[in-house]
Amino acid sequence: MNTRLQQALSFLAEAPEDAFSLYAVAYEYLQAGELSQARAYFERLRDLHPTYVGLYYHLGRVLQQQGEIDQAEATFRVGLQVARAQRDAHAGRELQAALDALLGLDYEDEV
Repeated sequence: MNTRLQQALSFLAEAPEDAFSLYAVAYEYLQAGELSQARAYFERLRDLHPTYVGLYYHLGRVLQQQGEIDQAEATFRVGLQVARAQRDAHAGRELQAALDALLGLDYEDEV
């Protein structure tokens, strides 16, 4: 286990529902290629903090990599709604690009 993951897990142990700590643990598992662990923590983050917009891109990509295309699409779409509600244009662009790529769309196609 890498040092960053150990540190994130220790922060999470101190505050088990902290959004940033959950995200950090999920992201470190993702970086380590442990998709199932990453997914579990991203899903927990989504369940506890559904407006944490940063989780949707990564959770959608994990689902996509695990072959769960319909769930990935749904996750990107929910993330887009959250990004729009928060007026987060950067997250919205990333999520739209991920959704477009998942659906095989280019800039001239419509969703």
